[in-house]
Amino acid sequence: MFFSRTDSTDLDTGGSANGSASTAAQNAAVAARNAAAAAQAAAQNAATAATSAAQSASATSQAAIHSARKWAAPQLESAAEYCTTTIAPMLDSALRSTAQRVRPVEIAPRRRVPSALMWSLIGAAVLAAAGAVAALVRYRYRAEMETDTEDDMVTAAAPDMDETMQNAAAGGTTANGETPVNGRVSATGW
Repeated sequence: MFFSRTDSTDLDTGGSANGSASTAAQNAAVAARNAAAAAQAAAQNAATAATSAAQSASATSQAAIHSARKWAAPQLESAAEYCTTTIAPMLDSALRSTAQRVRPVEIAPRRRVPSALMWSLIGAAVLAAAGAVAALVRYRYRAEMETDTEDDMVTAAAPDMDETMQNAAAGGTTANGETPVNGRVSATGW
C-alpha cells in the first residue's frame, strides 16, 4: 500500500471529495495501528507459546533421555556380564589354542657325541697312563728282585762271615769305612 503524506491545507482545500479521502485515510491509519498492535500481541503470544512448547519439549526430551538411560544401563551391565562369563572364557581358550598352534616346535638340543679324534686322544691318554703304571711296577719289581737276589747271594756265599763283611757285601760300609760301589767292595788304595 502506498500512503502519501498530506497536510492540513490539502485537506481543507480539497472540498468534500478530499474530506472523505482524509477520513478514510485516518480510518486506515487507525486500522493499521490496530492491526500492528494486534500482530504484535499475536507475535508475543506465539513467542510465549513457542517458549512454553520448547520448555515442555525440553523437559519431555530430558525425561525421555533419562528413561532411556535408566533402561540402557542395566542392559549394558547384563551384556558385560554375559561377555565376561560366556564369551571371554571362549575367547581366552581360542586365543590360547591359536598361540599353541602358532608356536614353533622346540627342538631339543643335540647331545654332542665326541668325534673320532676325541676318542683317539682319550684312548692314547689311557694307554700312556697304563704304560707308565706298568713301567713303574716293573721297575719296582726288578729293584726288589735285585735286592732279594743280593741278600741271597751274600748269605749263600759267606755263611760264616762276620756281620761287618756281610754289611759290606750287601751294600753297606766296610770295616775300614769305604762304601762299596754296586754292592762290591773296592780294593784299598784305588
